[in-house]
Amino acid sequence: MNPTDWTLVNDLSDHQLDPFRDLRHRNPTRWSGTFIAEGYRVVQRLIASDLEVQSVLVSHRRLSSMQDLLAGTHRKIVVPQPIAEQLVGYNFHAGVLACGRRPPADPATVDWQATKHWIVLPGTQLPDNLGSIIRLGAAFGVDGVVLGPRSADPWSRRAVRVSMGNIFSISIIEMGDICQFLEDISHVGFATIAAAISSEATPLTQLVPPDRWALVLGNEADGLDDAILRRCTHAAVVPMRHGVDSLNVSDAAAVFLYHLTR
Repeated sequence: MNPTDWTLVNDLSDHQLDPFRDLRHRNPTRWSGTFIAEGYRVVQRLIASDLEVQSVLVSHRRLSSMQDLLAGTHRKIVVPQPIAEQLVGYNFHAGVLACGRRPPADPATVDWQATKHWIVLPGTQLPDNLGSIIRLGAAFGVDGVVLGPRSADPWSRRAVRVSMGNIFSISIIEMGDICQFLEDISHVGFATIAAAISSEATPLTQLVPPDRWALVLGNEADGLDDAILRRCTHAAVVPMRHGVDSLNVSDAAAVFLYHLTR
């Protein structure tokens, strides 16, 4: 490794460190158009993706193991471990962070006729669930994930890390009106499938997967509201033992995606 590829920063107040400052308590990247990737594998996948990488930060004790991160023209910063931990505000055991530029989340950037499979999340609020569902979507080959205004930030540090960087490989779209979105994609040939806990819902094992579909998953506590359910063309439920009323939303996503894509 050529040490001249890296800029050594010893001053905690250096503005090059601003994107990584106090990450334990803040998510400033939502309003700055950037995001933070954490951990060797996630940062490696970011660098290999088509997304813009602004800078990579590595603690000095991990520098020798980060040779793969030398690719690209992004800024490369190395800091002593004590400064790294003061900077981010937690035990920096992963040893590497990267700051990337968020891609557009505008639905107008999508050619909907050229896509087949989407996940719709009107209000998934926990970053761990959101990251897990994004990872599942990538694993099962969906085109992307559509988020409503009550959903967590998909580009938060936690969501990106739980997705294991798979967020870099699928589209993430944000919609202000999920009900209108469901009507619009129904008009262009998508079946909209609500994951619903209802005696009127079709058992998932009996649902014949349509060719083009959008899987709609509810909020962790409240499921899907009636306005959204009315706009879905199908409602399906995972058959479960009596006395168990529901699954965690990311677990339900795995079951539904397996059935719909098998």
